[in-house]
Amino acid sequence: MASEDALNAGKSALMFYMSYFNAVSQVIGVEKATELQAKVSENMGEMQGKMMKEQSGMADIDAKTAWSMLRNIPESFDSSMEVVEEGPQKVVLKCGKCSVYGSIPNFVID
Repeated sequence: MASEDALNAGKSALMFYMSYFNAVSQVIGVEKATELQAKVSENMGEMQGKMMKEQSGMADIDAKTAWSMLRNIPESFDSSMEVVEEGPQKVVLKCGKCSVYGSIPNFVID
C-alpha cells in the first residue's frame, strides 16, 4: 500500500509540473520552455552533485559511485530501475514501472 501511495504522490507532483509546463509552453513556445527546463535540470544536477560531494566528503564522485548513492530514490516513488551498464563514466538504466510515464498521458503539449 505504501508503494502505491508513493507512486500516486509522484504522479500527482508530475501532473502538476506538466500542467505548468504546458501553460508556459503556450505562452513562450515549446522550444523555449524545453530550453529553460534543460537549464533548470543542469542547475539541479550541479547542486545535487555538490551536495553529494559535501555529504560524502569525497573530492570527486564517478558515475558508479553517484548511482550507488542515488539508487534508492526511484524506489521511493515506486519506480523500478534495472542497471544495464555500470562503469565509472556512465550508468545506463532500464526503467520499468515509472511515475513519470504514468502521469504524462494526461497532458498534451500544443
